[in-house]
Amino acid sequence: PTLGLLVISQEAFADCNSLRAFQTSRIISLNGGQNFQRCHKLEMIGSNHFYGDIPRQAFQGCISLSSLILEKSSDIEIEREALDWCSGMKDVYIKAPNVRCDKETLEYLRWKRIHCKPDCNLVDLGYEGGEIIIE
Repeated sequence: PTLGLLVISQEAFADCNSLRAFQTSRIISLNGGQNFQRCHKLEMIGSNHFYGDIPRQAFQGCISLSSLILEKSSDIEIEREALDWCSGMKDVYIKAPNVRCDKETLEYLRWKRIHCKPDCNLVDLGYEGGEIIIE
């Protein structure tokens, strides 16, 4: 376990339509799925810094969320529908050796900027659009 890790359970904030920000200095781990689903006004969660996989429908419909930082010492999986309808998302920062996601998830990442470590492998990504920035 990572020190200072805050675990947010399944559906913890689902449908919190008036939630604009969730402040914490801790790194966040998502458990289960649909954690912030349909939080339309949500702009920031802590520092938008997450440890581990992004579960199914975790941010689905979070149209005001503009960036995420994803970190894990092993592979990260962005599960199906995790970022669907995140129309305000501009940047996804990835700090992991490998990133996996399915083809449907790619449709929602297509016009985003994906920032990766120099040694990150984009596995099964088939990335077709936007911009990949190796930092």
